[in-house]
Amino acid sequence: MTTRYPLWEQPTLARDVEAGRYFLPDAPTGDRETIVTSPLTAEPQYLQRMPRPSGWHVWAAVFTAAFFLLLVVQAYVISAIAGVLAIYCIFQWCWFLDRPRVQPTVDIGAGIQVPTYMSGPRSHGWWAMVITLVVAGMILVMTVFSYVFLWSRNPLDWAPPPATGLILIAALYAVALVGVRASNAALAQDRPRSPMIATGLMLASLGLIAGAWWLDLGGWMATGLTPQVSGQGATVFYFLSWQGFFVFTSAIMGLYALLRWISGHVEAQRPSTFQLIGLFLGYTAAQGIISVLVTRLFPGG
Repeated sequence: MTTRYPLWEQPTLARDVEAGRYFLPDAPTGDRETIVTSPLTAEPQYLQRMPRPSGWHVWAAVFTAAFFLLLVVQAYVISAIAGVLAIYCIFQWCWFLDRPRVQPTVDIGAGIQVPTYMSGPRSHGWWAMVITLVVAGMILVMTVFSYVFLWSRNPLDWAPPPATGLILIAALYAVALVGVRASNAALAQDRPRSPMIATGLMLASLGLIAGAWWLDLGGWMATGLTPQVSGQGATVFYFLSWQGFFVFTSAIMGLYALLRWISGHVEAQRPSTFQLIGLFLGYTAAQGIISVLVTRLFPGG
């Protein structure tokens, strides 16, 4: 490109493209491709293989919209069916986003060799997950602020938290954090049993997270506190509901990880899926620790 308006000011551009000049003169991997560049200098970093044409993402959007719209009219059974179909379509769509490598590196033109697969902080998926979790963290911070503010306006009506369970719940979340980290480390070892061990550790961490949330929910329900009566009840059960949403999403991710392992798609050369699931589960465990500590130790728990 020699101008800001190449389509208007470079009349030979179309002929140059047809002649195979510049980047990606052909399809090195045989798929739809695009070049991922650095954010500041636009230097090629890796070749991104794009999903093949399909209707799975469209149907996923349709069933997701149907799930929420049917809840409005209280058609709960049909809404649940739409939700299951939405998850199925999302699974089908995501299945081809982390495909086997065709070749480690390719020539994209001008003698520039770039990898055909990327994971970790250099990949676009990693940053997408991190930004999503940053937004979730902001919501958590605002919830903590609301909890403290409502207490400051009416401290005398603040009921005591459950008498037991704090250490156990926090410990379950903490062990889950370690398990998630161990899962990714096991996969990186690239040994014959690494996929099985990594999947097992990921599912075990998910079980610990779900168990900790269930114990926390049961402890608060045993106190008789309800969200309709007080600001404390409203914020405490919002903490629980928000964490429950993340536990449910983690369960869906755990099912996806299990299906990937059963199908033989978990390997050290393609760790991106497990890294992203690990990021989400790790955040969910950390969020659970913060939630349980805030609601059970403040004020004076």
